[in-house]
Amino acid sequence: MVSVTDRLPSLAHGVIDAGASTSKMTTHLGVNVALSDEQAVVDEMIVDTSLALAPETMGLSIVAGAGAVYLHHVAGSWVEKYVDTVADKAIDTVSKAGHKATSMFFSLF
Repeated sequence: MVSVTDRLPSLAHGVIDAGASTSKMTTHLGVNVALSDEQAVVDEMIVDTSLALAPETMGLSIVAGAGAVYLHHVAGSWVEKYVDTVADKAIDTVSKAGHKATSMFFSLF
């Protein structure tokens, strides 16, 4: 017969794993929302400036603005991937430390 104290380590590890999964999902969502909001604001500023300068540049500023928007999106997606990778590594490290700490704690009993 398995007692409750025998199951506590596996329950604790399950809680740590669930927390890590939730943290990763929340981090990915937060980074995605922040990137989308930032891109919307900056894209609007680029387009407004391009349109305002269009008469003086004979429309060339619109082409330059479109290129700037494209480059901004490419750089934003690279930053999003990098931040997600770093966040995942940090969460995995904390999760591993939590597993080690609970294993050490329950080995005392």
